[in-house]
Amino acid sequence: LGFRMIKSICSIWSNPTVSDATRMRAYVLLRSLADMNESQFTDRVIRSMYKGYLSSNLASSSAQSRVLSVVIFCCRCLVDVLGLNLGVSYSLAFIYIRELAVRIRSALTHPSIKKKNKNSDNAHDAKASASASRAAGNTGNADESLNKVFSWSHINALRVWALVLGQYNAESELRPLIYPFTQVSLATIQLCHGAKTAGVRFQVILMLSQLERDANVYIPLALPSCALLNHVVQIKPSVNPKLSGKKRKQPGAIGASTQEIDWRFVLRVADSDLNSSHFGNAVIRRTLLCLGSHLSSNSRSPAFPELSLYAMQALRRYLKETRDGNTREPVRNFVRLVEQHSQLIVNARRISSATPKSFFESKSNRLSDEQLKTVLHSAQTLLPIERWYEIETDKIRKDDMLRDNLDSDINSTPIVEQLQAFKLPRKQKKSKSNDQTEESVSVRDELKELNERELENVDDDEGSDVVDDLELSGSEQ
Repeated sequence: LGFRMIKSICSIWSNPTVSDATRMRAYVLLRSLADMNESQFTDRVIRSMYKGYLSSNLASSSAQSRVLSVVIFCCRCLVDVLGLNLGVSYSLAFIYIRELAVRIRSALTHPSIKKKNKNSDNAHDAKASASASRAAGNTGNADESLNKVFSWSHINALRVWALVLGQYNAESELRPLIYPFTQVSLATIQLCHGAKTAGVRFQVILMLSQLERDANVYIPLALPSCALLNHVVQIKPSVNPKLSGKKRKQPGAIGASTQEIDWRFVLRVADSDLNSSHFGNAVIRRTLLCLGSHLSSNSRSPAFPELSLYAMQALRRYLKETRDGNTREPVRNFVRLVEQHSQLIVNARRISSATPKSFFESKSNRLSDEQLKTVLHSAQTLLPIERWYEIETDKIRKDDMLRDNLDSDINSTPIVEQLQAFKLPRKQKKSKSNDQTEESVSVRDELKELNERELENVDDDEGSDVVDDLELSGSEQ
């Protein structure tokens, strides 16, 4: 009876159509069942909540702001429940992370996917991959295995364990799972061949950078973050044929689609958008965000100049090869900012009396605030890359909120009003000329009325003179 009750409560808790108050009551009941003294329902509650969180109703439709808010709420609830009993959480985390690893292994060892990897050109490696795929029972289609990895259920599962390992990283039970989880996440990025799966790449990189910041570990994310720069360089800037001269050479004048890409809801990009200018701008902006998140998590490390070396080389190469002026300026500013930050860390290393050995032996492995204050010459210890990342995240958050409000307003209005709203900009241009014609017509009418009034007054005056003359003539007679 208790297991049936847990199952029914989890179905209510993970239903995106349920109200927030009902979902909160369901979660409070589930948490009370899992937090009871010597509770036998802890394992069952966590398993049921995890399955409900990854259910098809919640995970496969994560393309709306309303569903995304429900996904984030359920993820936070799972993180809270997993912190009640870390022993049970470790066993379940080990099982579910292993399931993710098996899923990725079946995709990586597939013969058709293995050929895409440049490191597997050897015939011996191809035979080994084929035998491994047969041993794993992977004889199906490659698209099926890739669809399982490039799905919202897989991404949401990675999101849960990234938050769990980042929040409870100080405990000895869960910290050993950081390395296998990182390997599984990097393998997911390895499957992202080309720019079509850019959404999956960016989602996983931001998760790992958040884990890197929370758990105080280093994860090599510079290489996967800069992987799409070569594709953006090959995109030709769009040109407006109606313009001439310097205006015609301006990039981004006309694109295949001017709609902005919301990376929160995109895992795979349409083929029609891969060679468009707006896609290149969105990829550059997201790439800089991923690099900023990765570098800001290591901003206080004494090895920051060496950690940012590959990213700086890739960005400088992009500046030399690109022809798009819209993306050149933000990339150049980011490069200057990282160079300034690296110079500050170099100055702090010169002042510090600590050796590299002492930094690696210490638990923090970071520069102290006192050392940074002497370099910055101020009481503010917020470094340049940290300030840039904070400003950029606030800007993206405001854009997302504005976009969600616009979507909610559009969805709340009837279809007829939506069509009228979309036709308004075209009518406004015509309305200007119509207003001018109406004004001119009104002026003409007023002039006509004034002329008629003057003529009437003149006629009245002439008529009165005639009447006076007649009266005078009659009196004389």
